[in-house]
Amino acid sequence: KRYVAKVHQELENRGLKVWRDASAIRPGQRLRDAINAGIQDSAAVAIFCSPRSLSSQWVLNELDMAMLRELRERRIVVLPVLMGQVQISDLPQDIQGKLCFDFRGGFDKEWEDQRERFISAVHYAAAEVSGYSPEFIPVGDELVGRFIGHDFHGDDVTARVVAVMLAAGYTDLFTREDDHMLKAAFVEKYGTFALEKMIVYWMDMTGFRPGVGESFEPSETLAAMDATRVTLAAFGAVHVLRETNPELRLVAIPQKETGELSFSAVHR
Repeated sequence: KRYVAKVHQELENRGLKVWRDASAIRPGQRLRDAINAGIQDSAAVAIFCSPRSLSSQWVLNELDMAMLRELRERRIVVLPVLMGQVQISDLPQDIQGKLCFDFRGGFDKEWEDQRERFISAVHYAAAEVSGYSPEFIPVGDELVGRFIGHDFHGDDVTARVVAVMLAAGYTDLFTREDDHMLKAAFVEKYGTFALEKMIVYWMDMTGFRPGVGESFEPSETLAAMDATRVTLAAFGAVHVLRETNPELRLVAIPQKETGELSFSAVHR
């Protein structure tokens, strides 16, 4: 419950209205009616899957209601979150093929790594329900073209120099083995220039715009580099998604106001 409360608070801090049964059901309300209304009125339903939660008939009933909505509306409604020691084989069959948020490595660490991707998925669901039709950019050649063609809002030459430094390891972004693998796979397919332009894009989106001759601290690049790591992970996830659920594709979605990208899996 502590972890769910933390996610709840984070979503509300980002301007999202959250319905959670523990805080939304009033004394005297019929539980089944209240839960059904909450699910039907929500843009997305996060299901926290642990051995304990999956043993609850209430949780399984909530999942059934949410999956019926997903099938009826032909869009992603259910966002499964793996917790504790749960295994994929423990999940109900209708969500075993879904791309899950995997927090089994320890909630605090995994939430820090996957928070932006999770919040982006919820934002996307809310935008879809509100009637806003976002642009879908398939993660692949088209998205790389978006990075390469991006015009930096500042001194482009300086930005490129900084990006070269960052791509070469000026910060500790690529110290983990899986980050090295994602970076190497991306560079092998698209080249170092594409990686540098990706970093320039995220420097721009996160507001890091170094001027000519200005020094900077590595801490100033953290937001841009975290976004770069998430983007590389999205490229790495494309083939996994294709193998596990060919009915879905991974896309980048520019935000309506800023153009900043979020990532989501959508029906083909």
